[in-house]
Amino acid sequence: MSEALKTLQEKIGSSPDGSFGPNTAKKICDYYALNPERGSHFLGQLVHESGTFRYTEENLNYSTKSILAVFGKYFDSESEAESCSRNPQALADRVYGGRMGNDGQGYLWRGRGFLQCTGKNNYSQFAADMDLPEVMKDPDLMASKFLWKAPYGSFTETNCGIYVMKALMMIRSNVLLNVLTVVITD
Repeated sequence: MSEALKTLQEKIGSSPDGSFGPNTAKKICDYYALNPERGSHFLGQLVHESGTFRYTEENLNYSTKSILAVFGKYFDSESEAESCSRNPQALADRVYGGRMGNDGQGYLWRGRGFLQCTGKNNYSQFAADMDLPEVMKDPDLMASKFLWKAPYGSFTETNCGIYVMKALMMIRSNVLLNVLTVVITD
C-alpha cells in the first residue's frame, strides 16, 4: 500500500499499517462523518480510481493497442495512436488538450489524487470549493499535499452522484456498504 494511506490512517486514528480493510474504512467514515451508504460510495470510488490506494497520478504510458482500446475515438488511425505510444505527455495533450478547459495542456491537468481529478475546469472547481488557489499554480499538489482533501472535497452533497454512476464502482460500493454496515453497527 501507499505511504499516503498510512498518513491518512495516522490522521484518522487507525493503525498505520498501509492496509485498507474494514477498520480503516470505519475510521474514515467516522472521521469524515459519513454514514455507511455515503461512505461506501466514497470509498468505492477511491478504491476504483486509485487501484486500492496505490496510484496518485494517472498512468498514461499506454501501448498503441491500449490507446486505441481506451481512447480510440480521439485517433483516426493506428499510426496516429502510435505517435502517442509510451509518451504520456503526447497522449494527455491529444486526448485531454481540447476539452475540460485545458487549452491544449492536457498533460498539465491530467488525473491526480485518489479520485483522479482531470481537467483544468475540475481543478478550478476543486480549488474554489476548498479555498485552495495554490492548486491552480501547482496541480501536482493534488497528488501530494491535497491527496485526501481532493476526494472528500469532491464528494459533497451537491455532486456525490457524479461519482457513483459507474457499474464497477457501484459493485464495489455495495460490497463496502455491506462491510461498513456491519462494522459501524457493531
